[in-house]
Amino acid sequence: MSLFTLLIFVVMFAITGLLLIFVTAHVWKIFLNLKSVRQLVPRLQTPGEHALLKAIFLIPLLLIGTYLIIHYLLWPTQFFPILGSPVILGNTIGLIISYSALHVIRIKDKAEKFKSHKIVISLIAYLLILYLCNLIIIIATAVVWMNTAPQSMQVHPFSQGLILYLLFLLHFIFVYIAMLFNRNWKVILVLVYTFMISQAYYGIHAETVGKNNAFNSSTNL
Repeated sequence: MSLFTLLIFVVMFAITGLLLIFVTAHVWKIFLNLKSVRQLVPRLQTPGEHALLKAIFLIPLLLIGTYLIIHYLLWPTQFFPILGSPVILGNTIGLIISYSALHVIRIKDKAEKFKSHKIVISLIAYLLILYLCNLIIIIATAVVWMNTAPQSMQVHPFSQGLILYLLFLLHFIFVYIAMLFNRNWKVILVLVYTFMISQAYYGIHAETVGKNNAFNSSTNL
């Protein structure tokens, strides 16, 4: 592997880490700062209880992720070509609409006439952040899966699903930790994430190349 190729993948994983850690934390912050949410769940503003409540709020992400991975393994989805994939196109449109809707809710939430609709506003905002965070985690999982675990495609479907789900859990944990810390710690998280994934990619690639060289050597003999 050339240094240039490795650098390209490192940059790709760094961008994935930025999206995973900063964007998910940003949409969660929008939800957390809604006046309707603060009035309905004031304990979310208490630092000591914030982490536990946040974990409870994010539990649906695990359930949705579990369902999507099982669905993908049982009924594989066509993602390529990227521009022609209805799944990618639909979720791209959904990402734009959901993010725009979240900002509209943030603006409307400040208006007095919507004060009596705080439960509806909070519920809609919660569903939007679940969709956005889950989509970002799935994207990050797919990027890492397709680039660092090519050999897993040849193993038993159960092992393949287990590896994929562990990757999903890893990204979920990074998202949860990112939501607990300030900007400086988020930068460190991105660096740690990029280093971990890049090391995994390099190690798997080196192992694959070594096996191929060994096989070619034995064939030549």
